[in-house]
Amino acid sequence: MAMQFELWRLVDVKDETRSTWEFVGTFKTPKRARARIFELAGKNVVFPEEETTWYEDEDGVHTFRIEAVAEGAARDGSPALGDQK
Repeated sequence: MAMQFELWRLVDVKDETRSTWEFVGTFKTPKRARARIFELAGKNVVFPEEETTWYEDEDGVHTFRIEAVAEGAARDGSPALGDQK
């Protein structure tokens, strides 16, 4: 089964179990998704962590997550790891 990788940006944390994520784009490899994060970060230092990647700039902290999904799978608008929109 072919996989694709969706990039999501955290936009709001409601509490410990609920958060809102914004869809950034779909990529053929996780490396390309990470490259997009570096493009968005510009000159800012990017910090990869176990489940997320983030950077900080004058607008605040920007947190991202990469989700592996089956190619052609319907996207419901939220990450699949249990966080809710």
